[in-house]
Amino acid sequence: MQTFSTGNSAVAALLITMYPRFPRDPNDNRCHLQAFRHLYVIATESRMLQTIDVDTGLTVYAPLQITTSETQHYAETSFCEITPCILPERAIAM
Repeated sequence: MQTFSTGNSAVAALLITMYPRFPRDPNDNRCHLQAFRHLYVIATESRMLQTIDVDTGLTVYAPLQITTSETQHYAETSFCEITPCILPERAIAM
C-alpha cells in the first residue's frame, strides 16, 4: 500500500536512516539513534488504488486505463491495469 518516493526529501530521509550519526563517547547525548531509524516513514507515499463493491464491501477486480501527463522528461503515456494496483509516481516539482 505504501511505496518509496524518489523526491529529494525522501532520498535524504532514507540516507539519514541508513547512515546515522554515532556518538563519539559513552557520555555523548547529542543524537538518539532509535529516532533516526524511523525516518523512513517520511520517504513513503500511498499509491495503491483499490476498488470496493458497494453492496458487499469486498475488494473487486476492475479494469482501469491510466494516462500520465507529459513532463519535461517523459511523453504522455497511457496503459491499462487491473485493480488493485500501484499507481505510477506523481510528478515531482523540483
